[in-house]
Amino acid sequence: CIDFGCRQTYFLRCRRWNNNRVEVFRVAIHAEFQGALGVVLNKPTPNSLISLLKEKIDIPVTITVVSEKDDIKGRLQAGVDIFNVSGAGKTSDIIKKIRDLNAGVAIIATGGKPDETIMMAIEAGANAISYRPPSTGELFKEIMDRYRLEE
Repeated sequence: CIDFGCRQTYFLRCRRWNNNRVEVFRVAIHAEFQGALGVVLNKPTPNSLISLLKEKIDIPVTITVVSEKDDIKGRLQAGVDIFNVSGAGKTSDIIKKIRDLNAGVAIIATGGKPDETIMMAIEAGANAISYRPPSTGELFKEIMDRYRLEE
């Protein structure tokens, strides 16, 4: 889980859901009772499990989508609240596909490093962008270069 101050988002990782279904429910319900803002499920999560989970918890369920081939329509029908799109060079195409199926669903997308790919994700319909911020070295490079020239 990741701590955001006093609120948390729980990341539930799935591999063999047939053996771990009870564990997933237990962790999701625990997350909700602990004040989590939502749960995030990864790509292998079956739609049937998402549907069952939505019956048990009231907090938003986020699913990660990595390809246009993912069953986006099935995810929507299962009750997913938020899509986390991480499709590398296809991120904008995946966002457009989701928007074509449901114009109102929330989408968080990886924007990549260049401003152009971030803008492409926003223009495609992403509500929020996640990205790797610049390192301290990158932030201070210009200032440090100026300092070095002053010698």
